[in-house]
Amino acid sequence: MLIDKILQKKGIYQVLKTLQISSKNYNVLKGEIRDYFSARTLDHRLKELLDLDVLRLKDSDEKNLKSYYYLTERGRILFTVLDGLEQLFSERVEGAQFLNLISTNLKLNEALHFEAIWEELKDILANKSILYTLGKGKPNNILDVDDSGITVETGKGESLIEIEMIKTAWEYLVKDGFLHRSEHEKASYRSSFMLTLFNELDYVEIDQTRPLVIKLNEGQLPKLGGSYGT
Repeated sequence: MLIDKILQKKGIYQVLKTLQISSKNYNVLKGEIRDYFSARTLDHRLKELLDLDVLRLKDSDEKNLKSYYYLTERGRILFTVLDGLEQLFSERVEGAQFLNLISTNLKLNEALHFEAIWEELKDILANKSILYTLGKGKPNNILDVDDSGITVETGKGESLIEIEMIKTAWEYLVKDGFLHRSEHEKASYRSSFMLTLFNELDYVEIDQTRPLVIKLNEGQLPKLGGSYGT
């Protein structure tokens, strides 16, 4: 199919799709694209996308190509357009809906990208010293917040909830539309805190139909052709 050739031949679409929600390091990227093309091709694509300012490295050392990659604003726009084309050519949207889909999804991709959410969470926690778990109301004292994660103190002691754990849980929430406390493989062993943390965001609410489940608040998100939180 023509659109498959456009989107997949060079692997650009797959790289952008992998980075849609959050930054990822080189090894994770390589693992997620291995069914589509080789690591050697990935290296070429990353270099091209860096040169076009579609991707950037999180490290200041731009010679370290095995670093973390994230989408720039230009990258989010390119992904949104390519994703819209994929839906258009697969006849999941009509031509008349295409521009509206692009506009909607640009807002969505910007709103749900983890780096933006993390900055919002840091602002929220700057004004909160305690978060109470949604289930039993147990206190989590917020001791410190920095780009390594969140240091909390509970009745079991003090611990660092690492940024990668928070990012992984957020990715599952965005991809699935909801997150359940018992899904430890998704939300980590600190899943109760994850639900409590994300519930501080306007984008998230408690699902009243299921115990200890949070979901994306569709009323606070741009309307989609697809559906989140269903």
